[in-house]
Amino acid sequence: MSKEIKTEEQAIWEGSPSQWLNFKTYAYCVIVTALIITVLFIVTKLQWLFVALLLYPLVRAAFAWYELRSESYKITALRVLHRAGVFNRVTTETKLSEIREVLLLEPWYERIVGLGNIRLNLKGFAESYVMISGIRKAEKIKELLNQQINKSEEPENK
Repeated sequence: MSKEIKTEEQAIWEGSPSQWLNFKTYAYCVIVTALIITVLFIVTKLQWLFVALLLYPLVRAAFAWYELRSESYKITALRVLHRAGVFNRVTTETKLSEIREVLLLEPWYERIVGLGNIRLNLKGFAESYVMISGIRKAEKIKELLNQQINKSEEPENK
């Protein structure tokens, strides 16, 4: 008989990327659908083939939506958790003490819809980082994260 060990950390923030990150994929699927429907009205033979081809943009858009929906972020008092994956789920755990610097990245096309990215550069290797992508109020989340990192470093200094 096994007992569950409960270690509940205080969650500072939880969230997931915005579906706006899939805008290019959705636009592509709309264009492909429009092209297939246009060809469907022009071509009289093999119409069944073009109707079957309409499944491709529908499945592509649905998969992109579900893939982004299955991704989540959680910032606790001790670590940053990132879960992703449709078929195989991968959970990445980064301790706050391993974070060297926090960067706020706001590309113009994401900033238009109020999104931003937070890049957490890690101690150790120069190119190791964790990216929290496509989140709303990214500047506020960055400040919360900086405050939490400063709190976690205080006991080391004393």
